[in-house]
Amino acid sequence: MRKIFILSFGLVILLLIGCDKIVETTGDLGSLEIYNAVEKEAFSDEYVLDSVPLMTIDDIESYDWNKNFIKLKPSVLPESNVEDTEKQKTSQNIKIGGSRIFDTNSRDQFMIIVNDELIYSGYYNQSFYSSFFPVGSVMVDSEEGVYINFVSVEGLDLEDLRNDERIYDVLKAYDLLVE
Repeated sequence: MRKIFILSFGLVILLLIGCDKIVETTGDLGSLEIYNAVEKEAFSDEYVLDSVPLMTIDDIESYDWNKNFIKLKPSVLPESNVEDTEKQKTSQNIKIGGSRIFDTNSRDQFMIIVNDELIYSGYYNQSFYSSFFPVGSVMVDSEEGVYINFVSVEGLDLEDLRNDERIYDVLKAYDLLVE
């Protein structure tokens, strides 16, 4: 009788430990972070990832899956992400490229990371004054957030990874998707 009690008690403990681990793994909804990366050297193909993300899942108000538009929470947006007209008139204040929202430069890249795994990277939008023409995924500022467009050039075989299911799953888990 004592052996049956000890065996039963052991099974109950194992079940409780197993249930606790199931709750821990399913309780984690995942992570989505967007980082900026800067060139290691001028005109280099090597980039260094910033230590702090530009945005995380907590900064996103909604994500329009069909338009690839990330609507950011108002607290994340700068007071004005549109340069005033006086600055636009003088060529010395023209931003050649990058993001005004995140204060990045023309040759910087953004990197979409889900659950600590790089899904894809891309460049920021460029002005007409720039000689750099980004292809692939391109982040474009708007008043309420950013669009991630895909620019293709005939003859280049580029894969569009913006609609990766891992991104979709995390956004859905946080109820941020607009479809």
